[in-house]
Amino acid sequence: MEAGFKKKLIPNEKYGTLKSVALYALSLDETKRQNFLAASKYLNQACHLSPDFVPAALDLAQHFKNEGQLERAKKTLKEIWRCHPTYDVAKAYLALFKNETPLEQVL
Repeated sequence: MEAGFKKKLIPNEKYGTLKSVALYALSLDETKRQNFLAASKYLNQACHLSPDFVPAALDLAQHFKNEGQLERAKKTLKEIWRCHPTYDVAKAYLALFKNETPLEQVL
């Protein structure tokens, strides 16, 4: 992919998306191996390259939640919500705050 980009076979606007999908696939492989640090690194890179890539953002937010970093998870989900306000994003956001009332969850 890098060679195709350097030779201008892959346009700039597609390169970020393609690379973020590849990084997401690497994160899934690392998760299967239970190497969560490497998986989160790939997810961070995927989200940085393509901020509107919902699967990577959801997995990154879940990683932050598992690590007890609720504010980072909340921020990640709010960022993806701006681009893609979907049911899956809303469900993940509300799951962060199960012990709060619905009104407290959205404030």
